[in-house]
Amino acid sequence: MSAQHTPRRIKHPIHKGRGLEGVCILAGLVGYAIELDGIELLTADQRLELEVWAERTHLRASDNLVHLPPRPTWLPAPWAGAEDDWGRGPTPIDCAAIAKATGSDA
Repeated sequence: MSAQHTPRRIKHPIHKGRGLEGVCILAGLVGYAIELDGIELLTADQRLELEVWAERTHLRASDNLVHLPPRPTWLPAPWAGAEDDWGRGPTPIDCAAIAKATGSDA
């Protein structure tokens, strides 16, 4: 089965990418909660941008020397919560609103 016909895979000429479930899990590792149904609303470029940023952010947090690209502009800033709130939880991502705002909900 080729990459073009593999269901739920990010298609890119060089980078085969993770499955959508993997990108959702990777986003969770850096503090963002994305539902599988929601991530399908993002463009392939947005998913790839999220995947690369989240992977490198996670690697950087483990003291690896990697180039950290800026957080995607369409991704909201992490939820800060109250100053005395321990274990704040992930920032939920509204992929439908992002798709609408970026014009990718066609």
